[in-house]
Amino acid sequence: MFGKALTSGKLLVTYAAAFVDPTMITGGAATLETLSAAYSSLAGKNSELSKLAAEIDKAFNAKLKTLTKPDDAQVILPQMLEAAGQHLDFAKNGLNADAILESITKGLTSKDYSRAHHTAFSNLIGPLVRDICADPRIEAAIRPQLTQEMFKRQQINDEKLDRILANSDTSRDELELIANRFDIMGAHSLSPTDLRQLLTQKAEEYRNLKSELKDLRSKFPQLGNVVAEALALLDGEKVDTKAVRAMVQDARKTLRKSVLDGLTQNAELAEVEAQTYLFGK
Repeated sequence: MFGKALTSGKLLVTYAAAFVDPTMITGGAATLETLSAAYSSLAGKNSELSKLAAEIDKAFNAKLKTLTKPDDAQVILPQMLEAAGQHLDFAKNGLNADAILESITKGLTSKDYSRAHHTAFSNLIGPLVRDICADPRIEAAIRPQLTQEMFKRQQINDEKLDRILANSDTSRDELELIANRFDIMGAHSLSPTDLRQLLTQKAEEYRNLKSELKDLRSKFPQLGNVVAEALALLDGEKVDTKAVRAMVQDARKTLRKSVLDGLTQNAELAEVEAQTYLFGK
């Protein structure tokens, strides 16, 4: 069994959170020590997680008593839950209960676990993991990580960005993550209204800069590689206008060497460079 430090409920809550932010398991080793430290860190930031973990632990033990299971399941099933953590693939699936359950069961390779053990384990753990993933308390506790993963997993196009900024229910954490992506300093000191207005302005400048680059690519196909690299930098986890500006400046220097052919392109690049100064530092 787990002992006082890490109950079944705490362990399952930590598994779910680690799927969103695998870095909370240092070095990728999900030992009881690292899992306990990760849970303590989470619960320290959100006291509601302690309540959720206690509820899940109570449900785990109550269901364990009534579950159809082998005679030794009272001992083996908690051991299976602990053993699963040593082999979990903490892929970034958000709060995807099916992905978490699949990863948990993949780690149970010991020959000591019979088919009856596996069936009982799935019947015990499955509903609990689904309850955790559907609980608003776990979502609220790790919303910043969920939002970061949203930005990493999918490009935030203009429409999605507008929708996030226009939504009055968008959390402060989400707004500050967008500010971080746009490399805006001091966002935490702004009022929600001022922060939203600033982000809306930056979103417009961001769109204009991308539009300028795409126009450049359509007019001058020979600049396609430069434009593609610049757009990739703008669509990254953090908008890197300094790097985009450096690329544009290098392209302009190259074009100056062939003055007659490069004059028009150079003028267009100058406009893009000006946009980078407008958008960011």
